[in-house]
Amino acid sequence: MAVWLYTVRLRLAYMDQVPVFDADGITPEAKMWALMWWDENPFKMWFSTPRAPRSIETPTLAARTLYESWPSGAFVPIYLVAKILGVEPSVTMVNWINATLQGLIALAAAFIGFNLALLNRLSKLSSGIIALAVSFPILLSSGLIYIFSQVYDVVTVVLIYTAFFILLEVLFYRARSPRKRQIITIAQFATIYGAFLVDWLSYTLFAFWMLTRLAAGFLGVGPRITFRRLAGLSLLPVSAFAIYLCWRFFAPGSVAASYGVSASIRELIGKIMERMNLTDESHISGFGAAFVEMHRDFLWPWAFPWIAGSVLIALALLVIALLRARDQTDRRATFATVSVLVLVTVPFYVHMLVLYQHTFIHRWAITKAVLALGVVPFAIVPIAIFTLLRQSSRAVAVSERKGSRRLRAWLLLWSHSCVRQILSARPFIFWGGSIANIC
Repeated sequence: MAVWLYTVRLRLAYMDQVPVFDADGITPEAKMWALMWWDENPFKMWFSTPRAPRSIETPTLAARTLYESWPSGAFVPIYLVAKILGVEPSVTMVNWINATLQGLIALAAAFIGFNLALLNRLSKLSSGIIALAVSFPILLSSGLIYIFSQVYDVVTVVLIYTAFFILLEVLFYRARSPRKRQIITIAQFATIYGAFLVDWLSYTLFAFWMLTRLAAGFLGVGPRITFRRLAGLSLLPVSAFAIYLCWRFFAPGSVAASYGVSASIRELIGKIMERMNLTDESHISGFGAAFVEMHRDFLWPWAFPWIAGSVLIALALLVIALLRARDQTDRRATFATVSVLVLVTVPFYVHMLVLYQHTFIHRWAITKAVLALGVVPFAIVPIAIFTLLRQSSRAVAVSERKGSRRLRAWLLLWSHSCVRQILSARPFIFWGGSIANIC
């Protein structure tokens, strides 16, 4: 909380500003659509996002052209906050919501690390240090402070849903009673369903979550998923996508309403192919070098090798720990750690790499790496090391005490070193660096 308040103090003078270059339309459009809903009733407008003309004075809704590539769920929080406060949406309100999202994402990531450490038999003190360490890179990376101050977009809003979904997954593995696991699963379904209505990343995350649950059943560390249950789970993304299609086809002013459903489907397929860089529309090249550069500019200088190296180290250690696990509880905890490692990395990077034209053009999409940046090196790697040390010791209780002390000292030194590195890349919007460096 104190670190987040520190970042809020840094950006107070910029909370009423909008970004420049490609991001200049993102935050104002979010405010514009929420303001349209405020003035005209969102249900009457079908929560639509008119793109042209950008005016509420258009004679009819059907005379507008809608932005239909993404569902409009990301902009509902702005409208709700405006209604609760009784103040019409503004850029300042959007930026405050964005800054709050960063704090909530860091908090969720910290609780992921904390509960995962407890699941693996670390002490509460060691787990607390891990939680604190996880939050530092998420809150203090210069590019993230900028993005979560002034770039309100679907790719940033969906992260709170994904972080909370993964946190619930950790709590599922910690829960002992079937009733608690059932309640957590229901909360997971509600969270991911909300995410389905915000950004397409949620579908990728859900697909890999289903794979981890199938693997858990196969390895005997979780309930087996029957074909019937698998079909039932599949109805969640299918029904959410059906809602999106109904919104896309029947909202006043949509392409389908103006030119027919077939035209809307062709445009949707064309947009997907464009985002995969399979068309001549906004075709890009040199993505590989740019992708590494995005990590450096928006996160911190060594972010890409830091994440990649941490993932490889964690994966190797956890596979060894899983093979050496002596009892079912140990196997379940280690598998849960592997599952979290997969969920905080693979879906996010797969999504960025498959839709790499979108990632290249909208470079703040690198925020999808934020959970990997914090959770993998600061939580999963030390947990994996401690697990192996515990498994290797004959005197388990003594080992845990000594291991916990050494782990706490190591985490404190590692966190201190990394925070110094992060702070050395000073946030350019606060200390006079050039905005062109990251846009």
